Amino acid sequence: MNIPSSTHSELNNTGLFRRFGIATVFIIYFLILVGGIVRTTGSGMGCPDWPKCFGYWIPPTSVDQLPADYQTIFQVAGKEIAEFSALKTWIEYINRLIGAVTGLMILITLLFSFKYRRSNPPAFWFSFVCFILVAIVGWLGSRVVATDLMPGMITIHMLGAVLVASAMIMAVSINRNFVLNLTALEASLVRNLQKFWWLGISLAFFQLILGTQVREEVDKIALKYQDESRDLWINELDWKFYLHRSMSTVYLVISYILYKKSQKLPDTRIRKGALVSFVFTLSALVAGVVLSYGDMPRYMQPIHLLIGTAICGIQVFLGSALYSRLVEIPLVGKIAG
Repeated sequence: MNIPSSTHSELNNTGLFRRFGIATVFIIYFLILVGGIVRTTGSGMGCPDWPKCFGYWIPPTSVDQLPADYQTIFQVAGKEIAEFSALKTWIEYINRLIGAVTGLMILITLLFSFKYRRSNPPAFWFSFVCFILVAIVGWLGSRVVATDLMPGMITIHMLGAVLVASAMIMAVSINRNFVLNLTALEASLVRNLQKFWWLGISLAFFQLILGTQVREEVDKIALKYQDESRDLWINELDWKFYLHRSMSTVYLVISYILYKKSQKLPDTRIRKGALVSFVFTLSALVAGVVLSYGDMPRYMQPIHLLIGTAICGIQVFLGSALYSRLVEIPLVGKIAG
């Protein structure tokens, strides 16, 4: 097969867009991990104002740099803030810096995708949706501070970050979709797997939402015990925790079936994606067991969150790969044979 030189050039440029987009996906998930650390360490109000931090673009490192009545000056929602903690302030500040870098990378990815708005419209439009979503999530971050970490607002903020990652995954995965010459049997297997995939992704997002509800309950219990006596926390959780724990086993079984079914397909992306999904699901289950029976160790909370959000992203990738098998998405126009 002979590929014109102009097509070679566009393929190379598409590769640049895809590589930068994949890097952006990773930094989005890194931001989610850092956000989990912020929440676990109670650093969400480390910077009581936004976008500055205690009125500075670079936050203070000592309480001596603040006025004597800083707790009143920087009060939030009519309440005085807690005593200054340099550690919590800088954890939150680093979280904001990573968020700013993430937003910049999403913008650059959108600019890279602009030239493919005709040859590969989904890549451009999903990049554009990702850019809009990250602006909304950034605004939600300011509301989280303004509402003094309102639990529901924190959950919406986190779910927004998952949607940002999902949109970017769609942009870069659709960009590299190529149509295979499937036999009638293989096409039938893909269609069957698509139906099963809908069950998987629905349950993955259900588990994520349910898990955020459990986390809100954990935050209330942590406040009650002043972040002490972690061995007592599990016993105070309600039915949502037990449903979340039970459904994790159900999802593991579904993930395994999805993996086994995918092995009959010729597309290595689908096979590997299904395998990674199963491995991550098993890891999430192990992390959940450690949280349940290990007295809620602080380090495991953000890890469990990261794995759960990554599972949703992997399912989005799988859906893109599955549907691209039956729908032709032109990448660079007609290739001469």
